[in-house]
Amino acid sequence: MPEPMSAALAKLDLNLLVAFDALHAERSVTKAAAAIGVTQSGMSHLLKRLRQLLDDPLFVTTPRGLVPTLRADELIAPIRRALGELAEVLGTPARFDAATSRREFTLYATDYVQLVLLPALLQRLRAAAPAVTLLIRHPGDDGAAALETGGADIVVGTMSQDDAALVGRTLFEDTFVCLVRAGHPRVGETLTLDAYVAEEHLLIAPKGHGDGRVDPALEAHGLERRIALRVPSFLIAPYVVSQSDLILTLPRRAAEAVRGLPLRQLEPPLPLAPFATRAFWHARHQDDAGHRWLRTQLAGD
Repeated sequence: MPEPMSAALAKLDLNLLVAFDALHAERSVTKAAAAIGVTQSGMSHLLKRLRQLLDDPLFVTTPRGLVPTLRADELIAPIRRALGELAEVLGTPARFDAATSRREFTLYATDYVQLVLLPALLQRLRAAAPAVTLLIRHPGDDGAAALETGGADIVVGTMSQDDAALVGRTLFEDTFVCLVRAGHPRVGETLTLDAYVAEEHLLIAPKGHGDGRVDPALEAHGLERRIALRVPSFLIAPYVVSQSDLILTLPRRAAEAVRGLPLRQLEPPLPLAPFATRAFWHARHQDDAGHRWLRTQLAGD
């Protein structure tokens, strides 16, 4: 039974192929040794190993120098091609030409990130890389696993960076704002804390549960609010508020993205800490030219 290719290649010294190429080109042990920077005795040793490996004399000594055998002539073209391809792969990192690339990138992003970043990102991509495809998926709970397996190129959002193999950078920070419908009967130009807790609220809960950032802040003041509706999406929440008397507290950038709706923006009546949205990727992509380009486009650099 023939041995696996990997086992056969493990026995191969790349220097033998380099020596074979030099011997075939120079037709002299002395000249071939000088060409690759080894001694004449070292080249003679390499030739001996080549003959044992390939079970062929490979070169015959004549008054005119070394003459390759038929076997050597058969091998020289594929060996030179392989050496050339290997030198190209190892010598120069792969280039990325955004203007001609047809590469597909997978981005895990919450609908908040999609709402805030996608319109401008798509404009930049269409202008710089018209054939590049962007595949958007919701991260769920498997963002880190997707980066590890290659299922995602970048995860954008809030995620623990406990894994040393993950790299991250902050894309932007955001604060909070309150939205009410333009004709809300009880909310004026400003929103007091008493009025805020007296009204019913809509809460965006992507996972279907949790109190968000507002409720712990209210608890610190000994207060609580009535949440009448929970929805999983940043996209539907403003539309619901525009046709109800609910109050919605959401990131300011998301509110700016829905300015066309009949809504009024009001400052929250209590301090809410800003938060950062970050991009994460696996360390193995750190120096990939295409991936690096995507990261700059995402950040708007």
